[in-house]
Amino acid sequence: MTTSTARRPRRRTSTRSAVAAAALALLAGPATAAPATAATAGTATTGGGSWSTTTPMAVSRADHTATLLADGSVLTAGGTTSTLTQTWQPSSGRWTAAGSMGTARTGAMATRLRDGRVLVAGGCTGYHCPTVTNTAEVYDPATRTWAATGAMVTARAYAAITLLASGKVLLAGGCNRRLCGQETSTAELFGPATGRWTATGSMTEARRWQRAVLLADGRVLVAGGEGLATAEVYDPGTGRWTQTGALHVARADFTLTRLADGTVLAAGGCQGYYCESVTASAETYDPATGTWTPTGSLHHDRQDDAAAVLTSGRVLVVGGQDDTSTVLGSAEVYDPATRSWATTPPLHQARSFLTATRPPDGRVLAAGGVTDTAEVYSP
Repeated sequence: MTTSTARRPRRRTSTRSAVAAAALALLAGPATAAPATAATAGTATTGGGSWSTTTPMAVSRADHTATLLADGSVLTAGGTTSTLTQTWQPSSGRWTAAGSMGTARTGAMATRLRDGRVLVAGGCTGYHCPTVTNTAEVYDPATRTWAATGAMVTARAYAAITLLASGKVLLAGGCNRRLCGQETSTAELFGPATGRWTATGSMTEARRWQRAVLLADGRVLVAGGEGLATAEVYDPGTGRWTQTGALHVARADFTLTRLADGTVLAAGGCQGYYCESVTASAETYDPATGTWTPTGSLHHDRQDDAAAVLTSGRVLVVGGQDDTSTVLGSAEVYDPATRSWATTPPLHQARSFLTATRPPDGRVLAAGGVTDTAEVYSP
């Protein structure tokens, strides 16, 4: 098991890649594990469920991607100086080598395509993000191999990725210069059949560390970003973006989750252009009215966390960092029926910049976060 007791600081500058580079430096060598403590476990445990450890990954990862494959396994890629990728099998709790990408990348974007392959695009390469790459590659689960695909129109990292109903992939925003020092409003589409990228309409505002979700009607909601409370909606039919209701709280590095009734939950994140503070607030978006409504606040302010929808329709939010830059070993569950949060038992390992993925068996895999460890939540 490798991790680090040192933590990546909360971003108080606009160069998030410098933070990512610091994490990559931590990932390069083994150190002592930092278990979750009572201080990071939150308040009373009322959300139920339990956490159990699973086998560690071969390498430490942070700001990586985790994609649920058609067979129920989970593919992890990037977030390390290594190009190695792995799949986690829920039935055995073990990781298996899944081939190597052509480029080591962190802050990349990934999604499963309709044919079962996985697209991984962009990201920062190397320490201190000397470059933001426009390369992309596709993983084939049948052969467990990676192959290069068409280059993006614009190099970008930490962008928002969405699989559209048509099977095409939308990439929007992100940073597109070295050190991740410049956000972009551009957007582009990937066609799996051709392996090519084409430009589509640009957003009304440049954004980075924003979040996106596919709405029930096929449009895409993009919200927040560094220093932003605005939101906008992409219409695949026209290729255009339209401003919608603004968030009540500006937020970046938050979680954005579509609920069973079609509304969208935004929770946590950092505020201000330089992420001066972290919030515990949450709100829901109604696509029918284009408005946001405040809902119950998290028990703990958090950013750089991860979220997954449980089979019950509740939302699990895991880990992250709080306003003191403390890495959290706590998790909470949001109940749409009561519009409130309840804490779960603490994780075995405090973690931020992690991923949370729900396999078909209903459990949730929390993997990485400046560590090679992983654990599983059973509701």
